[in-house]
Amino acid sequence: MFLRQLLLCGLILACGFAIWRWTTPIPSSAHVTHLEPGHFHSVDVLGEQSEFDLDFDANESYVLIVSSLGNAANDFQVELKTKPSPRSRLLPARKIASHDIGEQRPTAKPRLVPISSPHEINADQSEPHPRQRDFFIHVTDGPLDHPAHYARVQTHVVAEGKTVRVYLDRNMSKRNLARGLLREITRYFDDELIPQTRQTIGICRDIDHDGKLAVVLTPWLGRLQGGKSSLGGMVRGSDFRPHLQFPFSNRGDIIYLNTNLQPDDHLEALLAHEFIHAIAYSERTKIDTLFTCPREEDWLNEAMAHIAENLYSDGWSNLDYRISRYLDDTASYPLVVSDYYGSGLWRNHGCRGATYLFLRWIVDQYGEETLGRLIRNNVAGCQNIENVTGCDFPQLFRQWTIALWNTTRQIEGESPISGRNAAFHSISLNRPLKKWGLIGPRPVNWSPTEDLNLHLKGTSTRFVRILNSKDGRRRVSINAEPGTQLQLTLMKEEDFRASHSGEARWLSQESITQDLQLCAVSNESTSPNSAIIVRFFEQSASKSHASSIVNFLTCEYNVGKVRQTHCFRADDLAEFRIPNSNQTISDEGYRLIDTYLIPRHRLPPYEELTFKAQLINAHGRTTSLWMRPQKSTGQFTHRTMTAVTF
Repeated sequence: MFLRQLLLCGLILACGFAIWRWTTPIPSSAHVTHLEPGHFHSVDVLGEQSEFDLDFDANESYVLIVSSLGNAANDFQVELKTKPSPRSRLLPARKIASHDIGEQRPTAKPRLVPISSPHEINADQSEPHPRQRDFFIHVTDGPLDHPAHYARVQTHVVAEGKTVRVYLDRNMSKRNLARGLLREITRYFDDELIPQTRQTIGICRDIDHDGKLAVVLTPWLGRLQGGKSSLGGMVRGSDFRPHLQFPFSNRGDIIYLNTNLQPDDHLEALLAHEFIHAIAYSERTKIDTLFTCPREEDWLNEAMAHIAENLYSDGWSNLDYRISRYLDDTASYPLVVSDYYGSGLWRNHGCRGATYLFLRWIVDQYGEETLGRLIRNNVAGCQNIENVTGCDFPQLFRQWTIALWNTTRQIEGESPISGRNAAFHSISLNRPLKKWGLIGPRPVNWSPTEDLNLHLKGTSTRFVRILNSKDGRRRVSINAEPGTQLQLTLMKEEDFRASHSGEARWLSQESITQDLQLCAVSNESTSPNSAIIVRFFEQSASKSHASSIVNFLTCEYNVGKVRQTHCFRADDLAEFRIPNSNQTISDEGYRLIDTYLIPRHRLPPYEELTFKAQLINAHGRTTSLWMRPQKSTGQFTHRTMTAVTF
């Protein structure tokens, strides 16, 4: 009895220590006496609460990164308030050193499964294989453990390479496939993907001992979940468990592909993604190794597959829209989700964008070999990340959120801000990515004279720009719900000036008279909703012409399963520019930079559109703007939905 009580007390203490460790900042240095502009500081949090003082004289403004490390299944509310501060200064913050991340390496070597395997695909030692083969695929919304929800797919061999054998659904003909698809699948696996991954990550075990990886082409992938879902490709982890019975396992190393695929860059990205899943499943289902590897959590499993798209292909078609969706609303998409399907987040594009960007930053700091170590490690999820990097997950999470912000603050040709590890090294979040215009994470603008309520998913973050209230020192009080595991990171901005703004609105019946001159110049129709008028402004004390330029403008609709975008670069925008538009429009010194009239047929066919723009001033500083087209009438103002100057 005494021993049981002792064990229970030890368990309670261990849980308490784990919570404290995740919520308490590591005291890398003493509290600072002032905030050094351009450098981030960790803010102490005690019992989901924090208080600190900020000065609002001259042009001071701040960036506050509000994060939750709580359960990803929960929503948390965080309340921010301010009041005039007493004379004594309260600043429980520590400067975050740039060498905290990246220069560290694991202090203890993780227990890793060897990269070689006695089950590597070897055609010389393979067993005879049938030219016809049946596969089972789960195709309904029903439970995975009931055979009635599986379809039998009868196939035959239609192509074969040195390392891969391609099977086609017998209900389809080779004539139904895109020309060159079979040839490109075998070529890419034989000549590029398998040789490269064998050297850098590992191998896919030959589960069925037939000497080659099986690729199954079937139209069933276009009507999964009873017709609700369509996939380009997939890998079933249960197939790599040969002890399971049919139809729950096909007992082989198998990748499934949709028959509607084309032989293009997207195909290579898809094959790289699915093949990493196959390697990961084959490594973690070994029964002949000393260590038992748990099933990898979904968020990290998908992150590794998305990173492979970067490493082994040039395609972004599986990532660009997901990155854009995450950056537009970072607080709505949790990072650490162990079971996407069970959480209702299966193929959630924002969550995928988050997990890709997190692991992309990890690989940028610790090297591409990190991917293979994560796959072969004998732990999963956050523990896997900590084991491989030698760094606590909360510290990695904080530095990653700083990197998200910092990657948009670089001037062309300038070194990363605040040290080597402050930003991504392999991707820019401040320029167009294929068709999607990236302008960094979208912040909330907060005037500290008003209260602000934030809603965050567990393991998500919200960027808050604290605007200058010009009323001296104020004490900021932050309160979060129990379980939030609040994390706060603060930076005083360097010489912030909100120098740009913009506005977009539909051409409306009420404003046709006002817009007749614009439409006449651009030869466009004056019917309502036939075009969107976009204007950009610059605030300057000078009475000379505006010196800034519009670098690019993106119009997108990225909601649910729909993802459409049009990205207009500077040269493209010349087509829509209204000439001779420079003019002063307010007493506050705002000057019109440019006016654009964009026809409806050049935009996504939806009413609720989001415009994102990047402007560059004469000094190379950029401003990111988010706008929603308005239908209200009246004269233009110099106000915009959200503006961020870097």
